[in-house]
Amino acid sequence: MNVGNDVGAVPQWELQDRIQRARRHAGLEQGQLAELAGVSRKSVSNWEIGKTVPRRSALIAIAFATGVNLYWLETGESPYPPEPVKDAKSGNSMV
Repeated sequence: MNVGNDVGAVPQWELQDRIQRARRHAGLEQGQLAELAGVSRKSVSNWEIGKTVPRRSALIAIAFATGVNLYWLETGESPYPPEPVKDAKSGNSMV
């Protein structure tokens, strides 16, 4: 096993997974998210199973309703640069 500089796995979530995770993060049922986003519960269900892809306006509504970052919802990537790892003893950033 080659670990190298890796500190762990970075899962790549598909859009359908991110929508579901955002909804669950907010503690919402599909119907509740649908109401907040102004769509049908069937639309939310179809997005979460990957049957259809929401328009950007719906993604904006989902992000707003769930409190997740829109960039993450759209891309699966953090909008923030990674924080440098600090040495526990000196407190200096490690390269």
